[in-house]
Amino acid sequence: DVVVTNGWYASDPADTISLYEPEGTGPFPAIVFVHGGAWGRAQPNTYELGWARDLAAAQHWVVAVIGYPTMVAHEQVVEPKSVALAIGTVSRRPKVDLRRIALWGESAGGQLALLAAYRDAQRLHPLVSAVVSISGPTDMVTEYSSLAQTALGAVTRFEGLTPAEARRVNSARYRDTSPVNLVGPADPPTFQAISRHDRLVPAGQVDRLDRLLANLNVAHQTVRLAGHSHSTTLESKKPAGAAQTVQELAVSFLTQAFAKRRVSL
Repeated sequence: DVVVTNGWYASDPADTISLYEPEGTGPFPAIVFVHGGAWGRAQPNTYELGWARDLAAAQHWVVAVIGYPTMVAHEQVVEPKSVALAIGTVSRRPKVDLRRIALWGESAGGQLALLAAYRDAQRLHPLVSAVVSISGPTDMVTEYSSLAQTALGAVTRFEGLTPAEARRVNSARYRDTSPVNLVGPADPPTFQAISRHDRLVPAGQVDRLDRLLANLNVAHQTVRLAGHSHSTTLESKKPAGAAQTVQELAVSFLTQAFAKRRVSL
């Protein structure tokens, strides 16, 4: 059984949060889910809310699904800040083990989750103990050349300017919003999944982050699939030769990360 609570984690009307908590006293590991939508969809959809409820029931984890402001000025500041605020809200729930809080993001939400895990890792309290990025961009300059920009204009709306304009005015926007530029040896265990021919998020970005994590000895797993599947669609597929879907592999990765975190503390 799962107890459902709906509300807000900050003052903006878009800062919604739906919490799915197992019955019992806990403390339980927690997941903060950050949906995608090219940095332009403010609220989770019905499928994502149902997915969260099922995950909470199956794993006995607290699962929080958040909304966040979009189509606003300074999106590159507002949206990551919202994720950080949501983590703080979840950590104060009585049933949550604040030593075991992970992020799970899809597409643009994957980039936001990685930013919170890497850029904010030293100042967040509590720290993120693991992160899952499904089809998440890791290099915003590369992302500028993808279908997300050419078809949707999503990158320049998020960043507020083009990479050339950023260089001309010596802006750190594309640098500070790219997880590949923020990786450090103290970063949390990281799971990534990508389709090799994803047109919205070129797979080379994920490969680059994978190599950086390996060089720094950060625990990580990267799953690559054939085809063009993206985000939620990708999660239901099985990599070649695998017995589990991407979602099942990500859950297993988090289970192991939570177990190691529990032993080490």
